[in-house]
Amino acid sequence: MRVPADVDAYVSTCVSGMELPVRAVMQRLHLRNVDLPHFRLGPAASQAFAAGLQHNTTVQSLNLAGNSLAFKGSSAVAAALRVNRTLIQLDLSNANVGAAAHELFMALVDNGSLQQLSLKVRHPRLSQ
Repeated sequence: MRVPADVDAYVSTCVSGMELPVRAVMQRLHLRNVDLPHFRLGPAASQAFAAGLQHNTTVQSLNLAGNSLAFKGSSAVAAALRVNRTLIQLDLSNANVGAAAHELFMALVDNGSLQQLSLKVRHPRLSQ
């Protein structure tokens, strides 16, 4: 049985980054709507997921809100946005995007399919 390119890219990136592939993530790569909010995805795991997203032609809506992508993970998502033409909604609210927000913005220039990007940040002092 042939492994889909997106799953293969995800697993290969996990292995090269010494990250354990997560079955729950692999099983969602064939869905149109992928909800992984507060899934505890860190930079390495989000880099691996973004590698799979580069080859994915199914996921249209992706929610990674509340994960700690950091610069490396967010940059990897930006790289995926440059080539992925299927994704139309992306939620990175409270995902610790930081300085990679600029890379995400630049990726949007290259991406003609994304219609909605959420980068909302909840400031702890303002929400009390």
